[in-house]
Amino acid sequence: MFRFIIISLLFIIFLWIIREKLTTRYLLRKNRKKTIKNKRILTYNIQRLPYSTKPLFILKTLIRDHSIVFLQECFCNVFYDDIEYHFPEYNIIKGTMSGYRLINSGLVLLSKYPIMHHYFISFSSQHYLTSDVLAEKGFIVALIQFGMYKIYFINTHLQSSVYFNDDAVALSQWKELFLHVNQLEYPWIIGGDFNLNYSRILQHIQPYTIYTTLTPSIYIKYEKDVEMDTSCIYKEGYDGFGFDYFITHRMKLESPITIPFTYSDHLPVMSTIIKK
Repeated sequence: MFRFIIISLLFIIFLWIIREKLTTRYLLRKNRKKTIKNKRILTYNIQRLPYSTKPLFILKTLIRDHSIVFLQECFCNVFYDDIEYHFPEYNIIKGTMSGYRLINSGLVLLSKYPIMHHYFISFSSQHYLTSDVLAEKGFIVALIQFGMYKIYFINTHLQSSVYFNDDAVALSQWKELFLHVNQLEYPWIIGGDFNLNYSRILQHIQPYTIYTTLTPSIYIKYEKDVEMDTSCIYKEGYDGFGFDYFITHRMKLESPITIPFTYSDHLPVMSTIIKK
């Protein structure tokens, strides 16, 4: 009986990996529906792991007011992928697997504006003793026709750690991303969950501009520097961190704000594009 259970689990994992590998459609929609556009952008780690039962339709009221949306941990349901169904007014780019992880990056970028070009790059830096190694961490790059301008929008989710201030791998991943965006010819905006308090990254972003909130986007409880729990609302004994923000080049944003929303252990962070 035990052998049968192990073989069954291995077979399910094998089928899951094949399913993820064969999901090669990055772009799920190509401007099939006209919709009202604005200059609001949103980044949100929705904490929707593959075993999650949280429905996506709960996010519709939050997301629909923004023209560009960066989602992290947007893993599909075990049995079906419902993101296209719930957001028909968006062009959608989702993570697919190019390597040999158990699941994809969990990154999704939604745009009401036309997507001209897009690709995914995985990080070479990894922490092999954490659960993050099961997902193909990296960043999605999309060149979008944003009104009169062409702008690169980049969605990323850097290495997380259960140890307080253990930022080495996340910083290495940021440097990989930094080297790539240095080569882009058009203005760009990066949004995502950096898993680095913005104060830790300030010295690593010159000459670019960082836009952060005045309030934390996640609260973490540590015991002896080990993460025990996370929350999107303040609790006694929890420390607040600004992990979710935007970094730009030749673009100007309004000061970002957090939005009260309890779907995840993070708060969504929104801003508005002012100009180049």
